[in-house]
Amino acid sequence: MAANAVESEWKVELLANLKNYDEIFIAALTKDVDAHTRSMLQIVEVVGPSLTSPEVSARQEALRVIVGVVDSLKRDTLEEIEVARLTDFFVNRLQDQQTLFGLTIKGLLALIHMKHFQGSSGVSILDNLATDGFVHSLTRQDRLNVYILFEMLVDRFGQDLEKMGSNSLMRYISVMDGEHEPRNLLIVFRTMVKIVSQFEIDPITETAFDVVACYFPIDFTPTVQEDVESKLKDTLVAGLRRCLTASPKFAKYCLPLILEKLQSDSNDAKVSFFSFFIFVLHYFRLVCLFPYLCMPPLVLPFVCLPVCRLPICLPTCRSAETIYISGWLFVYYIFVCCLFVLSVCLLSVSMFAVQFV
Repeated sequence: MAANAVESEWKVELLANLKNYDEIFIAALTKDVDAHTRSMLQIVEVVGPSLTSPEVSARQEALRVIVGVVDSLKRDTLEEIEVARLTDFFVNRLQDQQTLFGLTIKGLLALIHMKHFQGSSGVSILDNLATDGFVHSLTRQDRLNVYILFEMLVDRFGQDLEKMGSNSLMRYISVMDGEHEPRNLLIVFRTMVKIVSQFEIDPITETAFDVVACYFPIDFTPTVQEDVESKLKDTLVAGLRRCLTASPKFAKYCLPLILEKLQSDSNDAKVSFFSFFIFVLHYFRLVCLFPYLCMPPLVLPFVCLPVCRLPICLPTCRSAETIYISGWLFVYYIFVCCLFVLSVCLLSVSMFAVQFV
């Protein structure tokens, strides 16, 4: 009888906490779950009626308590079955009102950290996140949490996500496309590099390239002193370059992109494009580029550009003298590629002629 009274008192206190969120009570509840005297499934069952309430505020209050406890648990507290059921619970919450989306993502982030979280659950999250999410209209912080979630899944369960083929990349594109906040773009670019370099991208290679190419060149001027001191723009430029060169399959799209951007009237912009060109030469093998390097529209602008205006762009560039040498380096590459193509043509003609001798 006493046990029933204690249980009833606990349920009443838990329900009362929905209206008046008490961090002390949440801490005590977390301690009970860590000690296995309570379970997360018990908590979800008690607040169940509020989770199905027609009032959004009631559902939000119940979800806040659940997320508060899950977010504070030790990594090894929940068993595999509990993690799986809670993941299904939060995935279903993704279909709820937009005001609950931020809390739901926070709960999923907490679960991904759990020791017994499985990669198959990560695939389910990606499928539903891209389908049911309101990512583009979320707050900056909530969007950032979505990108962090993606990166964590890629880092921890890359092999499981790889089974999705190009679908994992398509899910990510549908989530990040249109992001404009500089600090969010830092993780967007970083995660894109990981996905493109690890997963299959063939069916949507051009789409993936175009999504990040729309940010080139970076048009951002830091206005906050913190951003200036942290060299945020330089970090963004470096991140975007890594995205555009993340896969050898992007090589054939890089040079047409540079040619397109060369139509700009700004000399500074043109120097930026040439700087990116040297970066491309540094990261891609010439065999990937030589069919495009010999295009007259690409060669002539480089020949006409004063080499001394080129900025530092290669990792080995450390002085003004090195900048000057590197400026001529890509012209040399173009010359070598032209000779290579000419040699192949002459060899082909010679072999063809021998057959008729």
